[in-house]
Amino acid sequence: MKKGSTSALSHIARYAVLVAIIVLVLIAVDIILGRQDKIVYSPPNPLVVVQQSQKGRVAKRGVFPSYIQAQDSIPVIALVGGTIETFPVSVGQLVEKGEVLATLDSEPFLQQAKQAEAVYLASESTFTRIASLYQNKATTEQNYDQAKAQRDAAKAQYEIAKLQLGYATVKAPVTGTILMKNSSVGSLTGPQQPLLVMADLSTLVVKVEVPETYYEKFWNNVGDLRIAITNPSWEAPIEATLSHIDPFVHSESKTFTLEAILDTAKELVRPGMAVDVSITYLEQEGVYRMSQSIRKSDGSWYIYDPETHRVEYVHIPVEFEDEEFFKVPEAYQSSYFVVDGQHILFDSQEVRVRGDLL
Repeated sequence: MKKGSTSALSHIARYAVLVAIIVLVLIAVDIILGRQDKIVYSPPNPLVVVQQSQKGRVAKRGVFPSYIQAQDSIPVIALVGGTIETFPVSVGQLVEKGEVLATLDSEPFLQQAKQAEAVYLASESTFTRIASLYQNKATTEQNYDQAKAQRDAAKAQYEIAKLQLGYATVKAPVTGTILMKNSSVGSLTGPQQPLLVMADLSTLVVKVEVPETYYEKFWNNVGDLRIAITNPSWEAPIEATLSHIDPFVHSESKTFTLEAILDTAKELVRPGMAVDVSITYLEQEGVYRMSQSIRKSDGSWYIYDPETHRVEYVHIPVEFEDEEFFKVPEAYQSSYFVVDGQHILFDSQEVRVRGDLL
C-alpha cells in the first residue's frame, strides 16, 4: 500500500514539473515578443497622373442628324398623256438642259394638229373673204366680227394642237443628274405622275430639324455660326455655309428648320447619305482649357501641390465650357490637375505622381 502511494506521488510530481516548464517557456516567449516593435501595415499613397492646362479652343455647339439633299430636286412630268416610245436616259446620267429625256407616241397629237390646221386654214379663208366684203360695204359688221372670232378661235386651237404635239417629246428643264425613273418604255404616262426626278448635284444641302431650345442661341449668333458635316466614311468634315433659318418653330415637333449649303461637293457625296451636322454658335480661341473627363460627377476637380505632395479639392463654377473642354479659371492656369486617379481621392490627401511632372 505504501509502495503504490509513492508511485502515484512520483507521477504527479513529474506532471507538475512539466507544466511548470511549459508555463515558464510561454512566459519567456511572451516577454521576448513583447519587447519587439509591432509591425503595422500602411497602404501606399494613391498613384495619380497630373497635367497642366494647355491653350486651345472651347466651342459651344450642337450636333444633329440629317442627310444630304440636292438643293432643288425637279420632278419631270409629261404634260400630255400617252404611251412611252423611247426612254433613253438612265439613273445617274448627267443631262443638259433641252436634252430629250423621253418621247411619247405622237401619232394622235399629229392628227389633232393636222385637223386643227385644216380648220384654221378654212376659217382664215372665210375671214379673208368676209373682210373684203366688209371693206366694200357688202356685208355687215356683225358678219365680219363673227368670221374674225371663228378665225381666232381656230388659230388658238391649232396652236394648242402644235403645243401638245411638242409635249410628246419630253426634254430636260435644267442641266442635272437623273436621280430616279418612275416609268419604262411601253407604259402609259401623263401629268399625274412624274416620269423621273432630276437634280443639280453641284449644289448639295443639308436640312436640319433643330430643337427649339437652340433658336435664340442660333439667332443671336447667326453671323458667326460655323457648320461642319461629317460621315464615318469621310476622311475629314465638309464645311457648309448657312442658307437660312426658318422664322418659325413647328408647333407639333417643337423644332425649326436650318438649311446649309455644302462648300465643296466631293465626288462620292450623294443625296440620301446620312450625316451628322455640327453647328458651333459660340467659341473662345486661345484659352487655357482642360478635358471634362477630369471632373467628378459634381463638377469638381483636384489639383496637385508638388511641394507638399498633397491634392486640393476644387469646386467652383466655370465661366465657359463645351462637351469636351472647360475654360480653366485664371487662378488655376499654372496648376497641376489630377487627370487620372481622381475618383478615389479626398481633400489634402498625400499622393504619388506617376512619371515626371515636366
